[in-house]
Amino acid sequence: PPVVPPEPPAPQPAPGSPETGKPADQFAQGTADILDKRLQATEAWLTQQPATTVTIQLMGTDKPDLLRHQLQSLARMIALDDIFIYQIDFKGKPFYTLLYGSYPDRNAAKAELQALPKSLRAYRPHLRTVGGLQKEIKQL
Repeated sequence: PPVVPPEPPAPQPAPGSPETGKPADQFAQGTADILDKRLQATEAWLTQQPATTVTIQLMGTDKPDLLRHQLQSLARMIALDDIFIYQIDFKGKPFYTLLYGSYPDRNAAKAELQALPKSLRAYRPHLRTVGGLQKEIKQL
């Protein structure tokens, strides 16, 4: 008779972070679609926000697998729903920029930037406006 491999165990969601109290289901998202979900959410977010809305740019990369890994790590520190990602073509290759939060003004965004965990501040994040992002996306 043919050999049938045993069925793999059902995936178990990772526990929520005790430091942040983030819900465990946030960690249950598969890595393959986590980037696509955030790209789609960002498209909607960019169309709904006033141009004066301020966000924090945490990082950028041309490596989608690295970004997926970063998203999983970030989910342990901040809510995924507060993470936005947009993609542009740079020198013929996709380039992804990761943003955090949505603030009514620079002062609110700056206060949040200063409150970020040290590990995130190591990326040297900076403030961006939705209007500036929209111009960048349209130009490229």
